[in-house]
Formats: sequence, C-alpha cells, structure tokens
Amino acid sequence: MFAVYTINQRTKAILCTPELTTRTLIYEGSRKFQSIHCLKKILDVNCTSNGSSLKGRLQFAEHVLRTKIKLPVAVHPRLGIFMFPIRSLNAKKSGVIAYYQIKKYQPLSNNRTHIYFKDGSDLILDVSGASFDNQYKKTGQLIAKLLEPLPGYQPIETFS
Repeated sequence: MFAVYTINQRTKAILCTPELTTRTLIYEGSRKFQSIHCLKKILDVNCTSNGSSLKGRLQFAEHVLRTKIKLPVAVHPRLGIFMFPIRSLNAKKSGVIAYYQIKKYQPLSNNRTHIYFKDGSDLILDVSGASFDNQYKKTGQLIAKLLEPLPGYQPIETFS
C-alpha cells in the first residue's frame, strides 16, 4: 500500500485526474507528480493527522460560513494550510488550491482562471473567475474566524 501524500506549506494544488491508475495530480513547489489516492482521501488523512477529520473541518466551515456549497478546508490551521475547492469535492474534475500560495489570479475567457503562485509558477484552471474569486473570499472569511481573538481577550501589557 502506498502512503497518502502529506500536504505541506509548499503544496499549491491537488487536482483530480480522469485516469484510473492516477487519481490526483499534485503541485508542490517546483514539482508536479501523481498519486493513486483520491482527493477526499488525501484531505481526510491530512485533516485527521492535524486534529480533525475532513468531515469535522467541513462542518466547522459550514457553521462559520452558513453555506454547504464548496467549503474551504482548514487542513492544518497552525501552519497556515487552508485549501479551497474549485468544484464540489465529489465532482470528477474537482481540485483544491492552497490559499496562501496564491500571489494573484486573473479571469480568462471561456470560464477559465489564470492563477499566479508566489513561487513564480502558474496554472490555468477550467473554472470561472467569479467562482474562483468567491472561493478565495470564502476561505479568507474562514481564516479570519479561526484567527479571531476569544471574547474577553485582553492583551498582556509589557513593561519596559
């Protein structure tokens, strides 16, 4: 049995493939490689090893964002690994993009989006600019909620 890919801070995207022998295509740093594991398996194993199952992460996102549609995933919040789907996680042509790897993105014609990553690489996806922008913003909302100070929090004063 092959080990499931470990999502890390260099992971930029994980995209589903139509091939039977390869289920996902992973973009990490300057590397691009294939995995036999499906997207949901990779996400679930990584979420579980970081404190919650994929189901738990999605339930939290649903609660915070008040929607059930294309929810972002807090894979490893302490390391800043947040990924958002380009389509439903159950769709054959689904995939996830790492929020903090994105430098900018630009809508193209024919419902496509050009993503520019911080490392200088890029990727063109078959997803509309409006949909991609919505997913990016939803992920930002989830991150803001996770990083929100607890009620009653008072910063400790330091004395010089």
